[in-house]
Amino acid sequence: MKQTGLEKENKERKRGLPAGWKTRRELAVEYFPAADERVAVARLHRWIVSDPHLLADLHRRGYRHRQRAFTPLQVKVFRRYL
Repeated sequence: MKQTGLEKENKERKRGLPAGWKTRRELAVEYFPAADERVAVARLHRWIVSDPHLLADLHRRGYRHRQRAFTPLQVKVFRRYL
């Protein structure tokens, strides 16, 4: 069942992030759903550091090494590189 906008916003508030932000784990599991959470996070990290264009794009939008959550602009960068 698809979440409504209000349900999604409430879920995001519960985890302490502003609307539209995604934790590193959430984003990793989204891109690597078949992998264990830890493995998914490691793969996401490997993907970021191995693609200089992706990394440069993220840096332009405020990304810092070991960042635990991604802003909505940074999430859009990942969507573009899919």
